[in-house]
Amino acid sequence: MIETNGLLTRILFTLKRLSIIQKIKLDSQDEIGIWAMQMNFFLGNRRELFSKIHETSNFLHNTAREILLAFKVQLKYGEIMKKMFAIIALIIAFALAPALAADEKDITEAQAIAKVQQTAKAIAKDAQATFAKIIAGEAPFKDKENPALYVFVYDPDVNMVAHPNKDLMGKHFKGKPDVRGKKFRDDIVSLALTKGKGWTDYHYQKPGETGIFEKTTYGEKVIGSDGKVYIVACGKYK
Repeated sequence: MIETNGLLTRILFTLKRLSIIQKIKLDSQDEIGIWAMQMNFFLGNRRELFSKIHETSNFLHNTAREILLAFKVQLKYGEIMKKMFAIIALIIAFALAPALAADEKDITEAQAIAKVQQTAKAIAKDAQATFAKIIAGEAPFKDKENPALYVFVYDPDVNMVAHPNKDLMGKHFKGKPDVRGKKFRDDIVSLALTKGKGWTDYHYQKPGETGIFEKTTYGEKVIGSDGKVYIVACGKYK
């Protein structure tokens, strides 16, 4: 049996109990890439967490083969590296998911509203400069202490104008529903355009966890410094 520190021992035990290797398609590079993107985005600039990961990174690299053998995965040498990165992603997710979940749960409606209103004022003053800061994930548009608290911006046609997750930038979301068929992005935009502001409830996945969760997003209409209409939004899990 390979030697591990306390954290890795606990994680390996959890993975075995959940038979996680059988449940996740580690051969899918797309799934691994999406997972990595989500984890990287929601971890934000949490340097103290990355510091803990760095402390065990060399150990993980040197014992990747032993970890794979512990799960009785028969591999050719050429497949080792791909599988290793998938397992490291699993370990990071299991180690940090509780912290991420707590961050998302701790976001209050008042915080979301305040973040939207602060952003709306900035857009009214200088729209393009504000969008650039949102996309870059800069404070105050993405909270330094809680990176799960951030804003994003739609135009009236439900195009993503600004979002700290660059993979969502420029995408057209009109008519696209959640897993239960609700076109929630359309509702966020429509509510803001007709009533000026409001909350929209829907269901969404949560990075680092399986299943679908209840979520709500506050949206508010603003006229930018360029004279265009935008909808600023901020969401939280219930």
